[in-house]
Order: sequence, then structure tokens, then C-alpha cells
Amino acid sequence: MRVLSMPEVLDLWACASVERSWRRALVLAGADNYDEAAEWPLGQRDERLLALRRQLLGPRMALRQQCASCRADLESAIDLDMLPPPPIGTPAPLEHSGYSVRFRLPDSRMLARIEGAASVEQARAELIDCCVEHAETNGVRVQPRELPPEVIDALGRAIDAADPRANLELSLECAVCAATFTVQFDAASCVWTELDAWARRRLEEVHLLAEAYGWTEREILSLSPRRRQAYIDLVTQ
Repeated sequence: MRVLSMPEVLDLWACASVERSWRRALVLAGADNYDEAAEWPLGQRDERLLALRRQLLGPRMALRQQCASCRADLESAIDLDMLPPPPIGTPAPLEHSGYSVRFRLPDSRMLARIEGAASVEQARAELIDCCVEHAETNGVRVQPRELPPEVIDALGRAIDAADPRANLELSLECAVCAATFTVQFDAASCVWTELDAWARRRLEEVHLLAEAYGWTEREILSLSPRRRQAYIDLVTQ
């Protein structure tokens, strides 16, 4: 992703703010063709999202969560450069228990399909339908939902191995009660939360300085962060 100017980032934020969550992620990922981008594996989409995040705020991301045991509010951080790489190429078919399964990796179109699922079980079944392109045993084709549980479990492991970012879990330890627990890292949600806060701070700065000096938005945003803050300090002191 090319380096965006501050006005371009604010334009991107404005476009993303009116979209549903799965499509918003594609906007932030810089998709030119949404039909094509909707088929990017989630790890590929998230790599583009995190490239934008690194550009704005650097590679270290603060996370806030609640301890699963004592419910204490915790803060931690991750280094985005240490995350597993995005998927490359088409995954090899799964061969397990006499079954051969050709599959696709989860993408945004699949997320949109399961968004309205009534239960976790229904969402899981629909995701299997989406991911499995062809399954057979002894030369006989098998429908995705007819696959035995052990093959479904193996398929889940194969998907996680091929695109570890699609279902990335972080292992954490509570600083209060020392309990260990895992949380899912939702890159799209985290990046949007940070970008939304960043954009609103920039707009507050523009409002303050435009009111004080009569400058245009573009003139204010063209200032370096240090100079912009210096003028804000003068106005608010």
C-alpha cells in the first residue's frame, strides 16, 4: 500500500464509516475492486489493513481486554511485525481418513454470508459450505455437510495452518490474578477503532485552528504534527 497523505486518510475514514463491518475492512485495505477484494483470504486483507496502521501509528499496537477469570481490565501490546505472514498461493487439498477435500480460505464474502447466522453451529456449517470446493471419498463426491466430524476438525486445522491470521489467538496472563487465557485478535476491528479515534482527533484539531486562525483544512493538515501541536497549545493555553 502506498503512503497516504493525511487528507487521503481522512477521506478513507469517511468512506469506511458508512459501510458494514466486512466491507469497511475492504475500504481500509485500499480495495479498488470490491468484488475482487471480497475474495482475498482474510490474512491477505489484514496484512493490507495493518500496513495502513503501521503507516499512521507504527508497529506496536496497544490492546485492552478483560480478564476471563477475575474480570480485571487489562492492557497489553503486540508487535505487528511479529505476526505470522499472510497466505501465499492456493492451499493443498486435505487428505484425511480416506477423504480428499479441496478448499478455499475464508474471505470477506464468506463473513458477509454468515453475519446473520442464528447460532454458532449454523455459522460454522455455512462457513464449511463456503470453504469446501470439492470433497470425495473412494471416488464418490460428498457434500460439505456430510463430511464426518474428524474430517471437519482436520479441515479447520488445515485452514488455520494455511492462513494463521484468519483465526489468530493471543495468549495473555492477567497481571491481577495470574490467570492465563486466550483472546481472538480481530485486526479489522482493532484498526478501525484506532483509525476512528485518530480521525476524530485530527478533525478536532482542524476545527480548533480553523476557528482561531481562519485556515483551511488542507492548510492545517499540511502542518507537521509538531507545528500543529504548537499552535494548538497557543490557542488553548
